[in-house]
Amino acid sequence: MADYTIIRGTTLPNSAIKTDCHNLVDGAIITFGNIKNSDISSAAAIADTKLATITTKSKVNLSALSASGASAGALLYSDGTTFNILSIGASGQKLKYGALIDYMEYATDEAAQAAYVSNDPTVTYGSNVLTGGSATASNTDGGSSPANAFDGNTGTYWVYNGDLGQWVKYDLGAGVTKTARRIGVYTASNVNDVRSLKVEGSNNDSDWTTIYTSGTISQSTGWQYLEFANSTAYRYYRITFQNGWGGTVNQFWEIQAFEQTGYASLQDYSESTIKTQGSYSLKGISTTDALNKTLTRTVSPTIDLSNVNTVKSSIYSSRTGSNIKIGLHDSGGTTTEITPNITSAGAWQSVSWDVSGVSNANKDAIDSIIITIVNADEANTFYIDDICSNDLRWVNP
Repeated sequence: MADYTIIRGTTLPNSAIKTDCHNLVDGAIITFGNIKNSDISSAAAIADTKLATITTKSKVNLSALSASGASAGALLYSDGTTFNILSIGASGQKLKYGALIDYMEYATDEAAQAAYVSNDPTVTYGSNVLTGGSATASNTDGGSSPANAFDGNTGTYWVYNGDLGQWVKYDLGAGVTKTARRIGVYTASNVNDVRSLKVEGSNNDSDWTTIYTSGTISQSTGWQYLEFANSTAYRYYRITFQNGWGGTVNQFWEIQAFEQTGYASLQDYSESTIKTQGSYSLKGISTTDALNKTLTRTVSPTIDLSNVNTVKSSIYSSRTGSNIKIGLHDSGGTTTEITPNITSAGAWQSVSWDVSGVSNANKDAIDSIIITIVNADEANTFYIDDICSNDLRWVNP
């Protein structure tokens, strides 16, 4: 059967093979694989329906592939699943693989919330809970008293001039517990003002849980409010003076603590554990009041998705269903959106949306990413990571 015919599993007599210019198989049946004479055309081709799909790597050499049928000047490439034909770009353009949109890498909650701004971040707090009890301290000098840090008078203070790391403690009293989520410290532009502190809670005055460790606290005159997560009500609160603005003086002018009374319907946070790549993902928490609330990330410089056909992302949610919408807004006014259907709660799910129908003019300057809650029948905790595109495309330099 000329140079390129392989007979496998059986032997044909010479009389079965015709060696004229058409390379026909004549007068016999190839029984291994069930291919008959009628299955082979005059061009020695076998119909696709008679062939198995090649799934094993390296079974097809690159030399066997071509851009047959494409216009002149085309590039054949694989996206890992199929082979595609890409026309050669315009003069001066360069070939680019993918577009990393992501914007999910934030080391702290504060950084995440400054990037993805909620349109309903309102949190309210009650009155100071550190009242009606008693105060003690690890050390005291200068004739001051630990009670001075809780007396409601910003002109008095507790002080200890010695090793840093001293603390003041407040006992709310027998049978009284409070779930503090905010602390206020008064500073007076003084070298002895607190620069960083630690908040701990206990219910037996022996076993202590660290609730919050601050960053740098402003030294400007006035109240400095620090907010933190806490779901446990404690009787005892201990505040440690970790660092000041000079020397080894530990000094608190006034300290207050507050319980949270109102909650943001939609807020975002940094997440370092539940992620698919990089160091962090973006965590969002929505309540039943979050319908149509948004988290918006302004993008600068803008992202060019010209010639991108597919955008991908990974989503993890505590709820199944279509509850979250992701939009990519172009500076020209067009927002390209997807509302993925989460099929399994508590697991990462890959999401892909087709943007091939969006003109380049409506996706060449993505200036914001918008996350919208479209179903708030239940509270939801979700994570978003790795928004990107793997398309091979031509771009302007």
